[in-house]
Amino acid sequence: MNDEFGAQVKAMKPKDIRTGLISDNLSIIGDVGELRKRLADSLRSKAVKTAGKASTNSGGKENEKADEKKPAGGFDSAALFEAITSNEGENAFILSLSGKKVNADSGKGDLRKAYLLLSSRVHPDKHSNSKESVEAFQIVLSAYELLCNPPEEGGDQPAGKRKKTERFTRGNEGCHKTKIACPQCKKVWGDAVLGLEDASYNFLMQGVKTYLCGICFCEFGCMTAIHYCPFCRKPFNYDPEDYHRKIVCGNEVCMTHVIY
Repeated sequence: MNDEFGAQVKAMKPKDIRTGLISDNLSIIGDVGELRKRLADSLRSKAVKTAGKASTNSGGKENEKADEKKPAGGFDSAALFEAITSNEGENAFILSLSGKKVNADSGKGDLRKAYLLLSSRVHPDKHSNSKESVEAFQIVLSAYELLCNPPEEGGDQPAGKRKKTERFTRGNEGCHKTKIACPQCKKVWGDAVLGLEDASYNFLMQGVKTYLCGICFCEFGCMTAIHYCPFCRKPFNYDPEDYHRKIVCGNEVCMTHVIY
């Protein structure tokens, strides 16, 4: 630990150390001293490999082949689930476990990239719908929703949302409802038999409320729901700020269709 890598790790906060270990597919189990040593060893090993690749082309090819043999997503699932569940409420830290560092002031594009990376790793479909994966996936969904639509101080209403007394004159001519699906079981949401209020679609699309899936009971909101274009029926990225705008589907075969 008495080298440049040890000094670098000692200057890091415990949460940043855990984030670094997760991104390097290393265990986060142990006391702070063990975690620091583990990360310092990882940084040192990376530096040695980089130097080896630079010194000889043949050595570089051998290292590349060794890296190719590593299984995709070879992270410690149990450690990742533990990191997520034990830090529930630390939303920026949770999304940073994706390996992409974000904070409460990060742009929605960066937040979405981190969310997609992390949610793909913990999705229940990849872990036989284990209890741990379902719990972790739900926490990741909530973290992303809250970072994108933080509640106002002292209340549960998302910040920046329109008051009920506001009125809008924009017409709905040429607009069409998008189809919404649960991000966990991917079943279509919004069936009348679920007992949803008349304005449930509007509430969800504006990021005002989250809802439970009637099939798997996953709680999700606008940012984590799967949005399908009503024309090409392919998924596309949607943001609550698009609610009062006429936007087009981003899929090439469907660029001319206006969606709502």
